[in-house]
Amino acid sequence: PRADAVPALLGADERSAPGRSRSRRDRRGSATAIPPSDIEPSVDAPGRVGVCLDTCHLFAAGYDLSSETGTEAVMDEAVRRFGRRRIRCFHLNDSVRPRGARVDRHAEIGRGAMGLPAFRYLVNDPRFQETPAVLETPNPGRYARGLRLLHSLIRK
Repeated sequence: PRADAVPALLGADERSAPGRSRSRRDRRGSATAIPPSDIEPSVDAPGRVGVCLDTCHLFAAGYDLSSETGTEAVMDEAVRRFGRRRIRCFHLNDSVRPRGARVDRHAEIGRGAMGLPAFRYLVNDPRFQETPAVLETPNPGRYARGLRLLHSLIRK
């Protein structure tokens, strides 16, 4: 991950989790993030507005991150919606609750309802090779295990 990308990020706002105050409902009834183009006019440095994709938030909002094919479709949609350059980081976490539950409850990588396919896809997607990711799982004492697992998913 590129350390120089982190200062360009706006502060993460966990209130943007599905079903919370800074989200919107899409046609499927799921929560979606407010696009940067809606936020930029009120920011002094609009070019600095970026997107952090949180795997648990996406899954809770109903996006299919339970397979590599589904994850590819979600990432393609994110790139179309936000632009690749605006996707500045990821929060990587599995989900305790099932897809579409609209509940943000993190699980350790591969130990939740999403499983490993989404993470296998993400660590191998060349579009995001330089994009920083934050392991955001419930037990900091197990971060080393999570990082080893993520590294083991990289295709050589």
